[in-house]
Amino acid sequence: MVKEEKIEREIEKITFSLMDSLIDGKMLVSVDLQVKIQVFFERTLSDTSNNWRDYTARVLNRLEDSGFLVIQQEFNSVYFTISKGLDFEEWQNKIKGVEKMSEINIGTVNASNMQVGNGNTQENITNISISELAEKISKSGDEEAKSQLKSFLNNSTVGSLIGAGVSSLISILQ
Repeated sequence: MVKEEKIEREIEKITFSLMDSLIDGKMLVSVDLQVKIQVFFERTLSDTSNNWRDYTARVLNRLEDSGFLVIQQEFNSVYFTISKGLDFEEWQNKIKGVEKMSEINIGTVNASNMQVGNGNTQENITNISISELAEKISKSGDEEAKSQLKSFLNNSTVGSLIGAGVSSLISILQ
């Protein structure tokens, strides 16, 4: 990437940062942007000339042509205002690296507790205490479940973690 492209990319980042922080419906006054860009030129590039003006004009024109920004010259003023364009959200996604959502047609699915998605985390976690579990299994009459839970509770690691409560849990299962 050539130096000019890097400079223009940095101006775009500065512009985006200021625009993204605006509350919807608010406008940025050009002088606020110009100060940030001048500081970038002076501190980062050690350039105290007015080169920043040409770079800024090219970047802003490109962003306006893309529909990301709306730039309006204020009547009888040297200042202009910048507001979010119709395609600002597209620019936001591009800068922040947000993936566009894909539509995937799976067809007919008959399943319980199935998950499809990007990230694949399930949020329907059931929290139940061990004593509640023992009581519910005891009331269910399921001998296999009782036997497996007893075996689990008789494990030395489980016993050391639960402590003295193990014997009372096992008695619930009798």
